[in-house]
Amino acid sequence: MEFTAGRRIRQTGRRFLGVAGVGLAAMAAWFVAEGRPDHLTDLAFPVLACALCMLLGVVQFARLRKPFRLVVDDFGVTTYDGALSWAQIEAIALRYPEPVYGEDGTSYPAPLLTLRPVAGVTLPRKPDPTRDGRLRYTLLDTDKLDQGISELTDALAYYGGERFETVPLSVRPPAPPVVADAAWNVPGGECVFLGREPNGARFLTRLGVACVLTVPAGVVAATSAGHFGTFWALWGWGTVIAWGMTIHSFRRWRRPLRLRIGPGGIGMREYATSEFYVPWSKIAAVVFETRPGTSKQTVQLTLLPLPGADLGRDRTHLIDGHQAYTLVRLDRLHDGEHAVAPALETYAGERFSR
Repeated sequence: MEFTAGRRIRQTGRRFLGVAGVGLAAMAAWFVAEGRPDHLTDLAFPVLACALCMLLGVVQFARLRKPFRLVVDDFGVTTYDGALSWAQIEAIALRYPEPVYGEDGTSYPAPLLTLRPVAGVTLPRKPDPTRDGRLRYTLLDTDKLDQGISELTDALAYYGGERFETVPLSVRPPAPPVVADAAWNVPGGECVFLGREPNGARFLTRLGVACVLTVPAGVVAATSAGHFGTFWALWGWGTVIAWGMTIHSFRRWRRPLRLRIGPGGIGMREYATSEFYVPWSKIAAVVFETRPGTSKQTVQLTLLPLPGADLGRDRTHLIDGHQAYTLVRLDRLHDGEHAVAPALETYAGERFSR
């Protein structure tokens, strides 16, 4: 399958040149209607804006002159500066750059297609700096492709097999991409794990406190004709806060923290929020992970999606360039790691790694 990168670049270039053309036409119409302005400095900003748009448009079209080629097929991977057979490729992967933090929020750049050749094989381009010293090349920025990431990942999974790195090697050895759902005939049914917090007892305690505070506050409000002293004003505010905390506890009691693992996928719901559910067909691996800066006893359940899978929310972190989503810290669950592990072994199968 051959991939192209010209259409998006042309569209971007046309947009910039179109904006510049509209700006110049507007200035020309203004000249005809109003005549020459008294101060030429009044034209400085629109002229500079049009010139900038024209420059950006020219830059986009200049990018088309750069060589580009990407073919993924039975032979291997072919680019403009070389062709490697699958026997010469150790691994090929989508690696996600670190997010970019700015005043307008956090942006997540598109993944880079990277290739790691076998020992003794090189490409005539600059290799990437790596921590382990192993040779790795960035082939392209997937944001430039006319085709979508899903088409690229489908081709890599079909032709590359286990050479297509769906999860980091630190998580699991190379294996063919998993694209099928888990079997639905696993006995035992869905496993559900709830949070440790005693939200029911907490709700009843706060409800009692709120009711005790409400009775004298109500009596004072009914008999004082709107004239409250400082003490009763503070008492009223305390009553309002107590009822707010009671409502908060009620919501957490009715919608507790919940992790469910079943034949269809894995779902995680924080207190009083909607569930984050992911089917197995979008999951490459689920792992028990100890994040940097936490104790060895603090183990988290982390999900790694298949490359290109859209889970509908931003990732929590990266593991060696692969997207990762922290679902829950296992010590927050009643049964903890020892109960969750058998459920994952049953339903996740080879996706599960400790």
